[in-house]
Amino acid sequence: MAIVTVLLNGCLSIPTAPSLTVDERVALATSIATDTGLISKRYQTNGFTLQGYHRFTSKQEPLVVYIGGDGHAWERYGPSDDPTPMNPLALRLAGLDQSPNVLYLARPCQYVSDTCSVKYWTSHRMAKEVIDSYQQIITGVASHHGFSAVQLVGFSGGGGVAGLVAYQLKLNRQLRVESFRSVAGNLDHRYWTKELALIPMAGSLNASDIASRINDIPQLHFIGRNDRVISANISRRYQEQAGDTRCVTISEQQASHVRGWVALWSQLSKLKASCVH
Repeated sequence: MAIVTVLLNGCLSIPTAPSLTVDERVALATSIATDTGLISKRYQTNGFTLQGYHRFTSKQEPLVVYIGGDGHAWERYGPSDDPTPMNPLALRLAGLDQSPNVLYLARPCQYVSDTCSVKYWTSHRMAKEVIDSYQQIITGVASHHGFSAVQLVGFSGGGGVAGLVAYQLKLNRQLRVESFRSVAGNLDHRYWTKELALIPMAGSLNASDIASRINDIPQLHFIGRNDRVISANISRRYQEQAGDTRCVTISEQQASHVRGWVALWSQLSKLKASCVH
């Protein structure tokens, strides 16, 4: 069974396009950022160095933070040597976002050559120390630039991270969370690993566990009708766990896990999460 689950984890991460070297993946991200006016910056936290790209133009508007997916976490027979994504979809979406203040943050161990434990792109990818690092960066950026509110957007595993960050920021009370959106978001990794018979993410927090504690934050979760990686069941499960769903909306789109979102995002990014009263 262990061999089977490793293979399944690997299959979910195998790119459909030809594999790229790490240097080529970094160059691709740099090109996407340059073409969309995003500036590169690395953020050092207490536990990690995270690659970021940003575009800030107005202190009067909220900070829109995109959190990337799990990237190239698995090879066919086990964890990859480097989780830097082959196709940085969240970065592409961030580049398309016309909001005045956009910040993309990669996941730990992506795009950086620092010594990094493999557990942070496998079992501990949503660990408490990971969430703390995002909170540290976001509150630091907001304080430095004078932003008083944040909108969180997460792709795939970054969706779960974004939900956990929203909870941390709500507890912190230093920065108002204006909304939380996800694209093909893994909002309940425990349910996900059971559904697909994958290796559990034993060292990770789970967004679904705190769904009822952030159900007053306006949320909009986009799911792909043809997504075979993160099924609609995951977002539905999260919505159930939220209890009061007046602020938790799910929107199904004609997309798979990675295909279709770029074409849709110019319009979807303008949709605001809201509460029904």
